[in-house]
Amino acid sequence: MKRGLLLCAILAALWASACGGGGTTVTPPPPTGPFSNQSLSGQYAFSMTGSEIASSNLATSNTFTRVGSFTADGKGNITAGAEDINLASGANQFTFTGGSYTVDEDGRGTLTLVDSSGTLTFSITLASSSNGYMIAMPTDGLSTASGSFIKQDPSAFLVSGIAATTPSIYPELTLPEQPNRSSGSSSQIAQADSRLVWLTTTTALS
Repeated sequence: MKRGLLLCAILAALWASACGGGGTTVTPPPPTGPFSNQSLSGQYAFSMTGSEIASSNLATSNTFTRVGSFTADGKGNITAGAEDINLASGANQFTFTGGSYTVDEDGRGTLTLVDSSGTLTFSITLASSSNGYMIAMPTDGLSTASGSFIKQDPSAFLVSGIAATTPSIYPELTLPEQPNRSSGSSSQIAQADSRLVWLTTTTALS
């Protein structure tokens, strides 16, 4: 009897403490932003990994990767893009011919990419206008994948952009100064030719 009364007293004390505001309630912070469709604008590179069902009895699965890029116009449309998919059965390349996206104020939204195989749907979350995260949402439910995307500078991939950064990144690939072949010594010419051959071979193998 006394044991039962003690238990009731403890439960009553706990209930009174909870109702009296003695505990601390943690309130999650509000979403940061605001974001909108304009927040996703430009060319973005993405990378994802995932798994797909590999048997009819759903007992086994294979991993795969997909990398590519897409271009958003800041108005909810995808204007260009491409991707490579590395599956267990081999690699495939696709070109995105269109697509669309929506971005809510809290940075969450959806992204669709259209290629020759159909329409791919992703759930996206922007961390900023320069990067974010994406999760594949296949309609058949037989695969899953997640990854991230980051904004790119298209001018960095032009020949002029690559040539401008090569000497600073790879100083060993700077073209050697060529001696005057009519007045230079045979040793100077031989050294320059040897370095040029090494440079050409190194560039071809890299």
